[in-house]
Amino acid sequence: MSTVSKGLPWLGRVVILGIAAMALYRLFPVILAEWQGTQPCPAVGPIPACYVVGVGYAAMGVAALVGLTRVGWLFLIGWLPVFLLALSGTTLELAGRPTCPLTPSGTPMCYFSLAIAGLILLPAFFVARRTSSEDA
Repeated sequence: MSTVSKGLPWLGRVVILGIAAMALYRLFPVILAEWQGTQPCPAVGPIPACYVVGVGYAAMGVAALVGLTRVGWLFLIGWLPVFLLALSGTTLELAGRPTCPLTPSGTPMCYFSLAIAGLILLPAFFVARRTSSEDA
């Protein structure tokens, strides 16, 4: 196996970590507004959805740091609620039921979260596939 192909899983982990960090950075003002009570997030039971999404992105970032082969389950535990909340929020928004917090330009944030969840899954799949083929 070439040196380049051995480094690709590492690059994928860096991409996942970068995407998760960027998402958390963009989500922080929403979490802060929820915490201060100035702009509430939709709730998942008693928990604001933006908290769940923040923990999900943090879990994906930690999984990328530690290594997906060791804690791939942590990536999935973080990714699944982010994806499902973004998908349901986007569906409700498109159906005419405003649900998601808005960006300063007025775009529902769940649109971006759905795109990010889809985007982050690609390098995760690639890394998992590469590392499992190296272990075989």
